[in-house]
Amino acid sequence: TGDIELGTVVCSGNIDLAVRTGEAKLSDVKCETLNSTGTTGGISLSSVIASGKIDIERGTGDIKFDRSDAASLKIKTTTGDVYGSFASEKIFYTKTSTGKIRVPKSTSGGECDVQTSTGDIILSISR
Repeated sequence: TGDIELGTVVCSGNIDLAVRTGEAKLSDVKCETLNSTGTTGGISLSSVIASGKIDIERGTGDIKFDRSDAASLKIKTTTGDVYGSFASEKIFYTKTSTGKIRVPKSTSGGECDVQTSTGDIILSISR
């Protein structure tokens, strides 16, 4: 239980974050792979760049991106919105049961798999 804040970090390997109840805020982070799990609480990524994969799973909580990126992304939340912007083109695979989906149509870039049961998926590409 508690919040995690991580800023201005360069890591040559993986970053693994796990919270049961609490928010996670990352800014200006570079790593190979970012894995994050949590039961209750959102996560915010600002200028987070992973050369490999970003894998985030939350039970309840919003997942926010601001000019972040990875070769591939897998994002899942049961109750929460997924929104924000990526730094490069993505091929989006999205699913929500009761929310709305707004993502750019693209035929190039890394895969971005986003799922939420009760939430919106609103993503863009920063230029």
